[in-house]
Amino acid sequence: MPTIQRLIAALRSFWASRQQRRTAMWVVGAVGLLVVAYGAYTYVDARREIQRADDKKDEILAAFPTAEVDGVMQPDLRDASQTDLLLLALQRRNRDKAEQRSGQGMMFTGIGIVVLGLAYLVAPTGKPAVPAGDNAPPLA
Repeated sequence: MPTIQRLIAALRSFWASRQQRRTAMWVVGAVGLLVVAYGAYTYVDARREIQRADDKKDEILAAFPTAEVDGVMQPDLRDASQTDLLLLALQRRNRDKAEQRSGQGMMFTGIGIVVLGLAYLVAPTGKPAVPAGDNAPPLA
């Protein structure tokens, strides 16, 4: 029980100290911005990788004739070599990995935004308290 009371007292002390809250706000805000930047970079890089994989796949498939399958024109891969099929599978794997990284980038961006929201909650608000005394401004 004394541990919980000390923890609550420390939390009250932190919340009462404007300077400590301001320092915590800047630290948490900086961490949040770093996480948002990392997430955005990961997302954009993964999107570029997806585009490269799609372009490479289209380049490989352009060498094959197309045939209508269930009303949709698709490449006819019956005469494709094992190497071409492996290259297509490799491009598909690269695209899947890039899609996974894209999702992780969005997740990190969201986490960073939540951390920035926490920094806003920790930020000190209002003006600092003025001690009552002779030099205190008159109340209106």
